[in-house]
Amino acid sequence: MAPGSQSMVVARAVVSLRSAQAALRGAVAFCMAGMMLLITADVIARYILAAPVPGAYELVQVLLGLTALVALPLVTVNGAHVTIPLVESLLGGWVRSVRDALVHIFSMAIVSVLALRLWNLAGSLSSSGQALGAIEIPLGPVVYAYAVLAWLTVAAQLLMLVQQFRGGSGEPKS
Repeated sequence: MAPGSQSMVVARAVVSLRSAQAALRGAVAFCMAGMMLLITADVIARYILAAPVPGAYELVQVLLGLTALVALPLVTVNGAHVTIPLVESLLGGWVRSVRDALVHIFSMAIVSVLALRLWNLAGSLSSSGQALGAIEIPLGPVVYAYAVLAWLTVAAQLLMLVQQFRGGSGEPKS
């Protein structure tokens, strides 16, 4: 592959990932709204009707996990991780670049381990047919979704790292 075409592939991958942001934001909003409505309905049903919503606790657990893992690729692509600039003013430009690259690599390693463990767990849960709580939500597909979202985060980290090495900052342009 020619050097120029590699740049185009990376650029297209970044654009594709960023275009997926709208879908991911919608999914985060859906999960958050779902949790909010479910908790509200459960509290009202529990204290006014003396009959809680069956499986509300379990559904909130699933939605909370989805919210966190759907948001992680968004946070990565937007460079919105929590940072503490204790020594930022003391670092030169090349030191910052090295630090940023190491952070991307370390983050990819950690999230890759998480994704792999989630994938393996999902396989075990699917084969055993385990379900969550009173409403019998099958756990395998839920954990597979968690694993796919973790792998998407790894892909986002990789794209940010490649973009940094190609002369970009590794951070999105606003």
